Amino acid sequence: MFDSAVYYVQPNEDRGFAIMSQTGSLIGAFSSHDVALSMAKHLGNSAAELGMAARVFERSDDAHETLVFERWPIRLADLPWDAVTD
Repeated sequence: MFDSAVYYVQPNEDRGFAIMSQTGSLIGAFSSHDVALSMAKHLGNSAAELGMAARVFERSDDAHETLVFERWPIRLADLPWDAVTD
């Protein structure tokens, strides 16, 4: 299993803004910057729930990167299992 997930929100020539994986794969493209950023943060939250550290970076046209989201993995001890089984 992976121990981290890194996503990049960057300008996309065809559709406005794209979410790219750390390996350079296109995950999705959106016409709205806010929607792309929100979706990348949702992916980061999901990764943390699966036990991975997650980061989302914003890339500008000149390839400058800015960290906009970071979440560490959720540990089993952090989950409310007692509330579920009561």
